[in-house]
Amino acid sequence: MIAVLDRYGVTTAFRDATDAEVFVVLDDEDLKNAIKYADGIVLSGGGDVSPLKYDNQKHPEVYGIDRKRDRFEFKAVRLAREKSLPLMGICRGMQLLNIAHGGTLHQHIDDLHGVKDHWGTSHTVKLWRRSRLSRSLGQGLLYGSSYHHQAVDRVGEGLLPIAWATDGTIEAIESAPGVEPYVLGTQFHPEMDYLHDWRAEEIFQHFASVAMQRAKRRRLTVEQRLDRCGGG
Repeated sequence: MIAVLDRYGVTTAFRDATDAEVFVVLDDEDLKNAIKYADGIVLSGGGDVSPLKYDNQKHPEVYGIDRKRDRFEFKAVRLAREKSLPLMGICRGMQLLNIAHGGTLHQHIDDLHGVKDHWGTSHTVKLWRRSRLSRSLGQGLLYGSSYHHQAVDRVGEGLLPIAWATDGTIEAIESAPGVEPYVLGTQFHPEMDYLHDWRAEEIFQHFASVAMQRAKRRRLTVEQRLDRCGGG
């Protein structure tokens, strides 16, 4: 079972792309159940994470800061890590995961020399062939839809950059070999592309397979866990 802290259609994409049961997390009670019964946690996109979370001053182009959401999602990541729950983040979700592991962000990538516009674009993404994601997909090249003006700067502890746009922007991160729990972040949006791109669909399938490996070690069935969470 996958718990999704959803804002922008990730739940539907995950359900369509995988056989996993999906539980939507909306509040503290949902989160309590997710940490207790889910096999993986997914963070979706949205506005910028407060730069105070990585000890930086706010750039003039930073927008959409929601400190209540920041607190809730950092809490979710902390609890998931304590329980060794696999974590996936998309766009803002990837950035938040990086910050939660001690990393930092470029607050406005348009300020960087040679970086192309990543807002409302579709572009190639080159995968590190030795990453778990690349080995799972059997691919070294993806196409991703991007809607972001921020990007990972210093990569968090225990994480590795595993994919880049042609301008060098980090487009995916993953936990280093041997580091638990498993972490996957995509700066691009597979939920926007999965209906017409099998590679985007398989990104969700890859994370679901990692979560399913953990599920095999759980005593409760999916049906029992969904019942205790209050539904699917």
